Amino acid sequence: MANASTGNITPETVGRALRGRIAGDILTDRFSRAAYATAACIYRIMPLAVVVPKNAADVVAVVKAAGDLGVPVIPRGAGSGLCGQALGRGIILDFTKFMNRILEVDGPGRFVRVQPGAVTGRVNEALAACGRTPGPDFAARTRGAGREHQGAGHDRSGTARPERGYGHPRRSGHQKDRPVHDGKPPRARTALCR
Repeated sequence: MANASTGNITPETVGRALRGRIAGDILTDRFSRAAYATAACIYRIMPLAVVVPKNAADVVAVVKAAGDLGVPVIPRGAGSGLCGQALGRGIILDFTKFMNRILEVDGPGRFVRVQPGAVTGRVNEALAACGRTPGPDFAARTRGAGREHQGAGHDRSGTARPERGYGHPRRSGHQKDRPVHDGKPPRARTALCR
């Protein structure tokens, strides 16, 4: 690791480390970074860069580059967390543009597999088609303010709160694969509760 404090790393350094390695968008200009410096909280933290990955290979490349540079990776859904968990000085991964699909719904098997940017309301609609539903909605159902994303939001407890009879949304996931330095691709698999 080069520098765990990110003190000597600049947005240009991150951009150079990622250019040509990913298919998605790399945003290092001040305007784009400022847009991701805030969320639904009182904090403001300017990231070094924002990456909008197109696929799992992009996520793996970002995680590897971040490890080499010694900077954190911050997954972001809608930025609806009230505690600042979508903010950070490292590389923000915005999954909402390209990695937002519902990959598999298995009503009898009681699970749904989604990409990290999948919006809760759309997941609920897909589940309703097979007579299933997750626990009570813990955030807004649509693309408006306060929308929660399935993969990005379940690992932190900002807007996701425990519900009687259903448990914490974070605990409902059977399997969530995260990319690490060995190159394992990301995948989220969320269990159905009812």
